[in-house]
Amino acid sequence: MTSVQVAGITVAIEFFSDKRLVATEGYNDGPILGESNESKHTIHIYDSPHPGEVEITFYHELMHQLVGMYHIRDIRNKNGSHVEDSIDLLAVGLQEALSSLGIDIKEYIR
Repeated sequence: MTSVQVAGITVAIEFFSDKRLVATEGYNDGPILGESNESKHTIHIYDSPHPGEVEITFYHELMHQLVGMYHIRDIRNKNGSHVEDSIDLLAVGLQEALSSLGIDIKEYIR
């Protein structure tokens, strides 16, 4: 297991080989690729065999941590949940920016 610092707090990153084990919050939509829990300071990621899927899932879940820990209201729905489209766009943008700098996140999160 590895970790990342968000708002001065260590967030544990855990990988799972079975999609069904990723979610701890009881999602009804079936298996998911990742889960972020700001209160438990964890990110769970499905260890996908598809190239790039782990990386973009990490960025997506990291964006959830940032929105939660920095209390970013602009990326929340009226009920307080995060706006998934905005989270996705930020994740893709961060991946693209770091890739353009030659940073391969996989070597840091494993």
